[in-house]
Amino acid sequence: MLNILNGGRKYTSKELANKIEVSPRQIRDYVEELEKAGIYIESVKGRHGGYYYKSSDYDYKIRFDLKEINILEKIYLLLSKDNENKKLTEELNLILEKMRYIVLYSNDNEIFVNEIEKKNLYNILSNSIKENIDVMLYVKKRKQRRFLPHSIYINNGNYYVTGYCYDVQDIRTFPFSEILQINILK
Repeated sequence: MLNILNGGRKYTSKELANKIEVSPRQIRDYVEELEKAGIYIESVKGRHGGYYYKSSDYDYKIRFDLKEINILEKIYLLLSKDNENKKLTEELNLILEKMRYIVLYSNDNEIFVNEIEKKNLYNILSNSIKENIDVMLYVKKRKQRRFLPHSIYINNGNYYVTGYCYDVQDIRTFPFSEILQINILK
């Protein structure tokens, strides 16, 4: 909605609702929620009124980092253990996919891993995920980590693994480019 409004044109609730496929009432709810977050959408009343947003006035950009994604991953893992929350878990996973894409895509650093290394890491980690087996990761700057992987993500040809890190007792995401060595633990 912000991207649409940032074009400088006014949009009615109905026009915005049609563009993002929600109800006009939902547009008003979104505007209220954005204002609670400190993002102020301008509104003009009357027959030729509508909503608009000037990012230059506020220069506010929404950003997520891996730490925030990892917190949501923790919540996802807790919910996925409870079968009563299956629908909620599926919806949260879709949201996480979008957020991971935003975080990983916003990383401008080009990451290089040769194809053989990438295939080996992928095979070991995907087998570990399927079998629910811990691995020992040897990563740059962080030495070794006992790790239970639960998902692999690809963005712009760069591979990432997310899982539970026993050493810090938290969810972590590592790019394949930081993994120096991996050993399966039994």
